Amino acid sequence: MIKHIAVVEGFENWNQWYQEGRVELTSLTYEGAFHPNQGVVLKGGGAKDHGLVKGDYVVRVAQYFPSGVSPKNTEQTIALGLLNDPGVPLTILSGVAGSGKTMLACPTLLSDWTAGMTISPRLSSPRA
Repeated sequence: MIKHIAVVEGFENWNQWYQEGRVELTSLTYEGAFHPNQGVVLKGGGAKDHGLVKGDYVVRVAQYFPSGVSPKNTEQTIALGLLNDPGVPLTILSGVAGSGKTMLACPTLLSDWTAGMTISPRLSSPRA
């Protein structure tokens, strides 16, 4: 099973991370395998930040989102990163009631729509 969010402990290359907005996957110590568009949490030296796997790199997730939504936790930060990435054609959000799925998706869709993008939202819920 793929871990949806990889946590990399002991990360030290913060200067490159903040200057370039990315680090090479080969520079990270992680026991599992990385997968395209996988969320990554980098931790070390008392700092923590979020990224997404893009090719041979982990790329920093934006700290400001055009929709004006502020993520409340790691999962929401990664989800917003995916929702706002034009290279990800489909993002599926799942979670318990109140976890923020609609709060994240709707403002992002509205932002894309007002920017003139073609959007095709699909909202569904399980039937009991």
